[in-house]
Amino acid sequence: MNNESWIDRLIEKLNRQPSEKAGGKEKLVELLKEDLRQLLKLTRQLEVEKEHLPYDHLQAEVDQLVEQKKRSMRSLQEIIQKLGGDGAVVELEEEIYPRGHFKDVVSSEVELYTVLSDHANIADDEGFGWVAEELRKIRDENYESIEKIEGIIMRINAEV
Repeated sequence: MNNESWIDRLIEKLNRQPSEKAGGKEKLVELLKEDLRQLLKLTRQLEVEKEHLPYDHLQAEVDQLVEQKKRSMRSLQEIIQKLGGDGAVVELEEEIYPRGHFKDVVSSEVELYTVLSDHANIADDEGFGWVAEELRKIRDENYESIEKIEGIIMRINAEV
C-alpha cells in the first residue's frame, strides 16, 4: 500500500506543470489574432485623435504611445508565429473617425487590458505559460498608456 496520502497526491498533481494542449494552440492563436486587431484599432484611434490635438508637444506624446502599440503588435505577431499561426495584421473593417477627445481611446485601453488578462489566463490553462507571461508583459506596458492618455486629456482640458 502507498504511504502517500490523497492530499499529497493532489498537491503533487496540482503542482505539475500542465502540458500544452493540442486543441488549445489553435484556440489561442485565434484569441491572439483578436488581440492584434484590438491593438490595431487602438493604434488607429490614437493616430486619428492625434491629428486634432492643438499642441505639438501633445502630438509627440501620442506618437510615443503609437510606437509602443506597434511594438506590442510586433510582439503579438511573433507569439502567433511561434504557435504556428499567421501573424499578419488583418485590416480593420470599420473606419475610425476623430471624436475630438480621447475618451474612446481610454475605453479601448481598459478593454484591451481586461482581454489580455483573460487571454493570459486561458494560455495558462491551456499549458502555454510562456504565452501567458508575454501577454502579461504586453498588458502591463499598455496599462501605463492609460495613465499617459489621462494625463493628455487633463492637459487638453487645462490648456483649452
